[in-house]
Amino acid sequence: MKKTGGLMLTQKRILFLIAFLLFGQGFAFGPKMGKIGPLSHIPNLTTDQMNKIEKLRLQHEKEILPLSVELQKKEIELESLLGEGVDDKRIDDKVEEIGRIRVEINKKQVRHRLAVRKILTNEQRVYFDQGGKGHRCRCW
Repeated sequence: MKKTGGLMLTQKRILFLIAFLLFGQGFAFGPKMGKIGPLSHIPNLTTDQMNKIEKLRLQHEKEILPLSVELQKKEIELESLLGEGVDDKRIDDKVEEIGRIRVEINKKQVRHRLAVRKILTNEQRVYFDQGGKGHRCRCW
């Protein structure tokens, strides 16, 4: 029985997908597998430290998420105010609201960094304070 071109193409796609799923997992974490992304530059992190930091990170994200959503909402409202025409008072008020939310987010970020720092040894704090120079993200 002769296979049609469409069936062959579907089989090739399925094989590619299976290969990607099987072999792609080996490259998922990179050379420092098991370490938390932004903290991968910190030497000698113990499993206990990583677990505590992960718990702090999740709590931090829960606190920040509603503020981030509110910030986006206020920024959209500001954009619509700018589109309606110039009402300096309403625009200024909206900018103040956005500023207050950003300050609150920044305070929570600083508190989170300090909490993570308390978990680390003095040697690890040096690396943490450098923020992973050369890394794209300083998320902690």
